Amino acid sequence: MKTLSEVPASLRAWFVSHFFVDMVVAVPLFIFPVQVLQRFGWMDVDVLAIRLVAAALFAVGGTSFLARDATADVYRHMLDLKIIWSLAAMVGILISSWREGVSRHGPSAAHAAIFALFLLFFIVWFYYRLRLRRVPG
Repeated sequence: MKTLSEVPASLRAWFVSHFFVDMVVAVPLFIFPVQVLQRFGWMDVDVLAIRLVAAALFAVGGTSFLARDATADVYRHMLDLKIIWSLAAMVGILISSWREGVSRHGPSAAHAAIFALFLLFFIVWFYYRLRLRRVPG
């Protein structure tokens, strides 16, 4: 019988998948930030800011991979981090989209796609965090 302290195999798989998604995004952003973002319509690219985003993706995704065989306690902490990261990212995207919308007739398709990806991960992380809540006593 499963207890709440066990980590579901599906969550471990999500952590590995999250690692691959983060790496697929982080590597090109880190090495070729201007070229990558200009393909998606960003013409004014702050290279330092983009490389810092890539570094965050390396850290979050890399830790997901390293923690894939960890205990439920480690997963709870990692899920807390991922929930905060994805929620903050979504708020940041909404603020940026609103500001651009005021000046340029609406948010870009890239903003919507990035928001959708963060929303998907937020829902997954929140669902599993509820499943892994600590049993009192």
